[in-house]
Amino acid sequence: MSIFRYITLVGLLVISLLFDPQLIAYSSNLQLPFANSGSGRLELAQSTEILIPELSHRGSGRLELAQAPEILTPEVSYRDSGRLELAQAPEILTPEVSYRDSGRLELAQAPEILTPEVSYRGSGRLELAQAPEILTPEVSYRGSGRLELAQAPEILTPEASYRGSGRLTLAQAQLMVSAQV
Repeated sequence: MSIFRYITLVGLLVISLLFDPQLIAYSSNLQLPFANSGSGRLELAQSTEILIPELSHRGSGRLELAQAPEILTPEVSYRDSGRLELAQAPEILTPEVSYRDSGRLELAQAPEILTPEVSYRGSGRLELAQAPEILTPEVSYRGSGRLELAQAPEILTPEASYRGSGRLTLAQAQLMVSAQV
């Protein structure tokens, strides 16, 4: 009778350890390179091939992953209490771009961090500079707060296509427009 009671107690202990939420979170952090260090929630995409190991959840908000891994560069991190809003083109997100406010993607204020092609001039939107020498032939800013590829097919590169109403849809290749942007 005592052996049966011992086996039952050990079994209950093992089951309680398996379903302990802190241990589950700890083992999840060990298995995946994603950490939830804030008071919010880390929502992982359902397919593991979308996730890249460099993403981390550092604030008290939520990290919402895009559906295409080529949109997320390794240098992008979630650093505050808002949401990470990715620009529509991965080449706009340089390694120096960081998320430093609550809900907006802002370029760093140091002039050496800003690339010549991109400047942040609006309230919550990424806009190309108005000087024509800054704009490359592949990209033109024609809308109200959105980055749109030019409609001429000779301007579009093979890796990018403009398929929606005001949105830039990525093709399967990682590069959207030429490396000049």
